[in-house]
Amino acid sequence: MKKDDIITLSVDLPEYDLVSGKHGFIVDVHEEPEPSCTVEFLDRVGNTLVQIVLKPEQFKIMWSG
Repeated sequence: MKKDDIITLSVDLPEYDLVSGKHGFIVDVHEEPEPSCTVEFLDRVGNTLVQIVLKPEQFKIMWSG
């Protein structure tokens, strides 16, 4: 996991109106207090919908540069 990796959400997050399969990208990687990433999700025109912290088991890496 690293900054700018593209991910696919593997769980539904109804509190953020996000469903499994939604693509996002990692904007920050955290090691403490446990491994996690801040992930940004965009709408179809590139506006930020939400930035949230996810645990690795909540997403899959689809592309890593």
